[in-house]
Amino acid sequence: HDAEPHKNELSVAENWIQMGNVRFRQKEYDEARELYNDALQMQRKVLLHHDETHSIILRTRHDIALTYFKERQYEKGLDIMKDVLEKKKERGDCDLYLVKIHLDICQVFLKLRKCADVKDHLAAASLVMKENNIPENHFYMGEKKKI
Repeated sequence: HDAEPHKNELSVAENWIQMGNVRFRQKEYDEARELYNDALQMQRKVLLHHDETHSIILRTRHDIALTYFKERQYEKGLDIMKDVLEKKKERGDCDLYLVKIHLDICQVFLKLRKCADVKDHLAAASLVMKENNIPENHFYMGEKKKI
């Protein structure tokens, strides 16, 4: 019965993330980040027996990084995002979420005019898509072309 309270805490954290997403869409990035950080603290407490590579924690940190990108605090956001990418690779995952991380990093490097980095992350994203047999007309492919 020990697992039950934890499940509640994780759903509370999930609610905070949803509230953060609303703030994010309203361009209230500070408030969104606060909610994401609160959620992250709770997730870390609950998932203590896991480590920082747990996908729930990675996604919340990803959201936090996006708030920094939106505020043009690119370095701060990139530090988090690169760490999320490292941890994601540690997990050995090769999935669509990995593509999303690469594409989000890509967009920042584009803004910073760092073409070599853009190419690296696009190539990495392409590789993951090929390994997942993603067809050319998939949503993520559209994202890639937009870049």
